[in-house]
Formats: sequence, structure tokens, C-alpha cells
Amino acid sequence: MKIRNAMGIIVMEGLGKKISITTKTGNVIIDSLTASAFSFVRITGKLTAGRLDARDITLVSTSGSNHVKVLAARTLTVTCKSGSVSIGDCGADETSVTTSSGSVDLSFGEFSARRLVAQTESGSVAVKLPRVGGFAISAKSSTGRITSDFPVLTEIASGQKASVAISTKTGSVNIKTR
Repeated sequence: MKIRNAMGIIVMEGLGKKISITTKTGNVIIDSLTASAFSFVRITGKLTAGRLDARDITLVSTSGSNHVKVLAARTLTVTCKSGSVSIGDCGADETSVTTSSGSVDLSFGEFSARRLVAQTESGSVAVKLPRVGGFAISAKSSTGRITSDFPVLTEIASGQKASVAISTKTGSVNIKTR
């Protein structure tokens, strides 16, 4: 299913397979969405979602924030030029979040992920992970402070089962237990 919109309100119900939403401007609110794949591309506007559940989730925006309360996916890819990314309970095996200008706030109830990459050029990165470890963490900031409840490496060795790589050029990195 493909949905395109220039400006306006979209109401969707009873969706299920591959869902692709493209909009130029406007806010999108999703109460709950389950699909095999979900793609959301927009120029400006805010995405607010209660629950997203799909094998592959891709969120792309030029300007605007992404706020998701609960997310379940095999792969999650978020690319945002200007705007924040906030995911309350992230459950993705492979997570990649990139912003040019904007903060990143991710929280994992259980960390079954193999790989998490969170990076921003300008903005802070906050990640909450469960106390049970089993992952290697690297964190970098050119001009900000790095704080962590976990040991932080400068580089992650190849072959590591699960890895967390966080970086920002201008901003702080904060890694806490959940």
C-alpha cells in the first residue's frame, strides 16, 4: 500500500502488508500500526506514534521530529536532517539512527539487538539500556561530555555479539541503565 499526501489529513484503518507513506508537509499521528514493512518519508512535519510493529521500519525526514512510544522491528533505520528522534521502548535487532541537527533519545526495555548505531552532527544522544549487559559500547563526542553507567570503549572489536556505537560532534552522550 502506498499513500502520498501534499498537505492534509490521512485516516487509515485495517492495514497489514507493506505500508509506504510519503508526505511533503504535515503532522502524522499513528495510534498503532502492524505491517510486514513500514516506510515513512516526509519533508517537514512531526511523526507521533503509539506503537509501530513491522519487520523493517524506515523513517526519513528533512525537518521534523519522530516520537514513537513502542517499536518492534528486525531493522530500524531513521535518517533526519533537522529534528529530534525519540523512541520510548525500542525493540529492534538492528538499529541505525542518524541526524544532522537534532537530539536522539532511545530506550531499550530488553536489549536483544545485535547492533545499535546512533549518531548526530549537532545534538545530544541519550540511550537507556537494561542492566543486563552482554554488549560492547563505544561513544565519541568532539565537544561534549560522555557519561555512562556501563564501561565505554574507544573502539568495538570485530566479532562482538552485540554492539552499541554512539557519536556526536557537538553535544553530549548519556548512557544510562533503564
